[in-house]
Amino acid sequence: MLAAPMLGACAPSPAQVPEPPAMLASSAEYGFGDTIAAADQAALAHVIDLLAPRYGSPQVTRYVARAGADLGQLRTYYDARANAAGWQAIGDVQGVLSLRENAIAYSSGSSAFAVVWIAPRTDSPAVPVNVVRFDR
Repeated sequence: MLAAPMLGACAPSPAQVPEPPAMLASSAEYGFGDTIAAADQAALAHVIDLLAPRYGSPQVTRYVARAGADLGQLRTYYDARANAAGWQAIGDVQGVLSLRENAIAYSSGSSAFAVVWIAPRTDSPAVPVNVVRFDR
């Protein structure tokens, strides 16, 4: 008797989120004051509110970039690596953001990830940057 392969048993594994660029550092503590924390949280909430209904629960990983870092390079970095890993850009993210909020997002099947940051402030030596993975 030959065993038939179980075609439905193996779901494709979700695409891996690219590793963060060298300009982003992990931080054990969230070392931002109330004003920056509120702006960071608002930007994050805008992206989560847009993507969570379509892609599921968010998992946030927080990073820190120094204030002088060229955060525009995040888009170039993630575009190249996300596309190479099978992710497709999600184009409607910037429309939900307020002035001084930035985000890029990508999807692969029923998963998505976004990189969210606020514009650097002159009174802070660092900028919070969040990578959010959404999965059902």
